[in-house]
Amino acid sequence: MKHVIYGTSDIVLAATLKMHGCPLDHISITSLPSGAKRGVFHFREVDEADLIAFDTGQFAVEPIAFNSEIRALNAAIKRLTGK
Repeated sequence: MKHVIYGTSDIVLAATLKMHGCPLDHISITSLPSGAKRGVFHFREVDEADLIAFDTGQFAVEPIAFNSEIRALNAAIKRLTGK
């Protein structure tokens, strides 16, 4: 089953999905009760099997590229929140 739009605030999952070719649709910012802001990554056409593979540790990523993707997603969140 494919999710038409799948949202997650888990940056590790977001980086992994992005590296496995899932198209990032947009990033939204939500406010927590504490006043902190959190990014939510919205992907198009995420396969349920990909989520299960992530949850069970079956996805493999190249470590240096993964680190770069985490940095890029963090930078996008900082730009959107103005920090």
